[in-house]
Amino acid sequence: MLDGFIEAVCEEHHLDNYYATISVAVTKAVEYAMDKGSDVMDLSFGHYNKGIYFKLKSPREVFATLPREATDMTLSSEGECSFLVTTLSDQVQVLDNGDTLQVMFAVQGIDSSECVNRIAILEKFYQPVQVESLSNMSHVAAC
Repeated sequence: MLDGFIEAVCEEHHLDNYYATISVAVTKAVEYAMDKGSDVMDLSFGHYNKGIYFKLKSPREVFATLPREATDMTLSSEGECSFLVTTLSDQVQVLDNGDTLQVMFAVQGIDSSECVNRIAILEKFYQPVQVESLSNMSHVAAC
């Protein structure tokens, strides 16, 4: 249902190139709210002078504690949500004392330096973890 709504908005407004970015950011925001106990939300879409936004409204103040720094690269649900939403969107606003989250996407074009910056941040976040080779682990019992 959520993906269908985002897909319909992207198709209607010829934003197919933005679908994946928008979908991940909005989906993570919804998952965050659900993890905080909000199983009922209003999701709306609108325009602003540089692009589009998605607004999530909860009957509870679930977004009041959402970390707003993209530098929090912890793999906790809260850290991952904050990281992905703030990195993939152009602006995030917490409104109505934390009841509402507005995720904004500038769709008139992204400048190349911002694109390079986002790629570098995402590559750092998802870089592989080095695991010690099993051949160097003589203390591990054979199966």
